[in-house]
Amino acid sequence: MTVHLPSLPDAARAVEAAARRSPAEGRRLCAQREFVELLLACPNVGLREYRLPMLLDGSVAGGVAVELRGAPGEVQALAAADTGRGWRLDGHMAAMANVPDDLFLVALPVALGPRFAFSVVMLGSDQDGLHRVPTGDVRAHEAALRISGVFYRDDETLADDGPALLRAVAPSWRRLRRALALGQARHRLAG
Repeated sequence: MTVHLPSLPDAARAVEAAARRSPAEGRRLCAQREFVELLLACPNVGLREYRLPMLLDGSVAGGVAVELRGAPGEVQALAAADTGRGWRLDGHMAAMANVPDDLFLVALPVALGPRFAFSVVMLGSDQDGLHRVPTGDVRAHEAALRISGVFYRDDETLADDGPALLRAVAPSWRRLRRALALGQARHRLAG
């Protein structure tokens, strides 16, 4: 089964319309498309081809814990310890939208070594040691994450150079966030 990838302008219109109906729905849809944009821009073709259909058909949610603002050195990256066969991750991520209590993927900044300020990795709700902590707006599936001894393999890296990946997605993310803000504003005016 082939799943259609809406164009960015169509996605932005959908985010605005969703936020006009329900700000929480708009936040979930915006986060989902931001995750899709990360996959489209990432150099990990295998991960993109495997995960993109699941995100597009909605069978899995995507949350994003990396932000555009701030210098690379200011990003709160998770601690990673090299185990020789992968990495052990520990830390805490602040609340983000679109992290439901069932199936989800999250994109997180991780300090994997001195070469880059941070890398962007993907973890899934099925990984041992990844704990969802509900916070804020439950309708937006907002949750923080507690990460305790999560084993992570290199093939789950979206990009070794996290700042470069964020620069690549910045224009699309800004467009989506403007649409979200416009829809939320129209929702408030209609209410």
